[in-house]
Amino acid sequence: MAAHTHVGVGYNVQIAVDAKHKLIVEQQVTNQVLDLGLLTQTAEPAKEILGVKRIAVVADRGYFKIDDIDACEKAGMDPYVPRPQRGASVRAGLFRKDEFRYDPESDTVLCPGGQRLRP
Repeated sequence: MAAHTHVGVGYNVQIAVDAKHKLIVEQQVTNQVLDLGLLTQTAEPAKEILGVKRIAVVADRGYFKIDDIDACEKAGMDPYVPRPQRGASVRAGLFRKDEFRYDPESDTVLCPGGQRLRP
């Protein structure tokens, strides 16, 4: 697996678990460093093995790739993958836009730091 400036021996294991019985229904081993693009590859065979028309697919934000989300939906799967927060502002440690809450009664915005922001 290539990672940053070095190459190491390693594997990325992907599994799909049946939520009802807590059993592994699909597994894959790859040398792809990131999980991006692996959501549909793992979930689609699991859906077939379970023999269901629709399946909920839950994964962490490392799997979020819009092409994969679309592919899951087209294949009869409901993906639940949080959108990662990226960008220079997030890397700099600044608050994300979704962390602010608007209060229509007072026409103010509550900042994550606990301060009220007025127009």
